[in-house]
Amino acid sequence: MKTRGLEVVVRLRTWVGNQWSNHPSVDLPVAAVVVAIHAILVYRYNVSNVLGLAESSQRLAIYAAGAGTTSLTAGFAGTAIAVYGSSSGKVVADLRARYGQVVRRNWRSILGWLLASAILCILAMTVDTKSSARSSEWIFEFAIVISATKFARLIFLFGLVMESADHDSRPTGITPTWNPRDADTYRHSSGVSSKPKAARGAGRAGKA
Repeated sequence: MKTRGLEVVVRLRTWVGNQWSNHPSVDLPVAAVVVAIHAILVYRYNVSNVLGLAESSQRLAIYAAGAGTTSLTAGFAGTAIAVYGSSSGKVVADLRARYGQVVRRNWRSILGWLLASAILCILAMTVDTKSSARSSEWIFEFAIVISATKFARLIFLFGLVMESADHDSRPTGITPTWNPRDADTYRHSSGVSSKPKAARGAGRAGKA
């Protein structure tokens, strides 16, 4: 029973990870929900809002720091893309062949929303006045939350690329386990199975 429960947890974690990695657009509603929950806590339950307690000059400094940070993160994303594009090993080439469309979709989402977050921080600086301080706070908060979700996605992709490059330097490299929705199209068209070996072994054990 313990082994079966652990297998269910592993499968659930893998499924959630695959769904998250395959759908970069899910970050937008996640950020909206986080900001909405915080707004409910502030307005309905009178939870303290840090930005609301800050002076206008302090808020402007924070907004400027946010714009700079997201811009720097977008620059780091460009470096990661350059590493991915310059890698030419067998495992990286296989990664491009199987999951290239999903990877490109993730890169576009990361860069686009990081730049959009920087623009939102600048917009928050623009609209911040004594009469409209609240609106600037929520614009900035949404920008920071969406930036955090995209940064997490960036770290995931960068780790995937680095892992692939590391496998290319070994005598026997294997493709990192990842099962995006585009894999089915690749598998049927090329005859190559993208199902992880561990999962195939578990299937055989179940049949036995």
